[in-house]
Amino acid sequence: MAGRGTDIRLGSGVVELGGLLVIGSSRHDARRIDLQLQGRCARQGDPGESQFYVALEDEFMRLYGPENAVKLFAASEEPCLAGKGLDKVIENAQKKLEIHHYAIRKRTLDYDDVMNRHRTVVYAMRGEIIDGREKEVRDDLLAHQTEAWERTAMLLQDEYASAADRLVEIVRKETGLVVPADRCRSGRNGNASAVLEQMRQAVEEMSEAAEAGDGAMPLRFLLLEAIEREWILHLNMMEQLVNDIYLVSYGERDPLVEYKKEAYVLFEQLMDRIAGAVVAALFRSGHENAMPAGTVSGYARRKTRIFGRHS
Repeated sequence: MAGRGTDIRLGSGVVELGGLLVIGSSRHDARRIDLQLQGRCARQGDPGESQFYVALEDEFMRLYGPENAVKLFAASEEPCLAGKGLDKVIENAQKKLEIHHYAIRKRTLDYDDVMNRHRTVVYAMRGEIIDGREKEVRDDLLAHQTEAWERTAMLLQDEYASAADRLVEIVRKETGLVVPADRCRSGRNGNASAVLEQMRQAVEEMSEAAEAGDGAMPLRFLLLEAIEREWILHLNMMEQLVNDIYLVSYGERDPLVEYKKEAYVLFEQLMDRIAGAVVAALFRSGHENAMPAGTVSGYARRKTRIFGRHS
């Protein structure tokens, strides 16, 4: 079929024979496609006509046509039937199929909307880094990670160790920083406030030490690399979720509702992984010997290589 808006030139003698005849061997799922095909004839004042044929066994007639369509027309001995009633049956079948396709497109858009919200948050974070506000993003991620550690410490507290003691153990293991448990307990905004304050102090001193040594601080690249790596993993996980979520319909649950719930959990995990990757890059290497509070400067000097230009 020629494209929309294309005029088919009639050859010599075709006009005298009645012009262009368009024959359709079936009906398309969408009526607009049939109208475009029909519109190829009788253009620009030229003669022409169109004729479409439909079998009652066609898929869209079997699925969306009236159940008694075969009985209605089986009594006729004519090999080919035509009439307004039959046209109406075919048109109604096409309408039902168009409604079905619209519902599919709408559901797909609903799924894409969830992913678009995730994309908006991550791209906004990347935009802040590219615009030179990487320190703000870094501090937000440090705060996110300390809050996650505090939640873990609350779950691990028992009669032998309080949440503050567990938090100190986690921070020492993950960063090498030693924050006194008493300092955690005296935090004005919870146990995490003292940890966050010392982590920020350590990172700032590392940055100052790197700048004093004329080293370029690739904090921007560190953040972008962590975000890109975890974002790609998140996309793969979301794709797998879309492919498998329909299985919940066997349990009489709405796949879209369950998809939104699972997507929210995956997004929370994404942010946790980004924060964890950044903290690990800043503190993990070389902290075998944990240092007590008040010796951050020496620690920063040992960490300068993380921020400095590698030769």
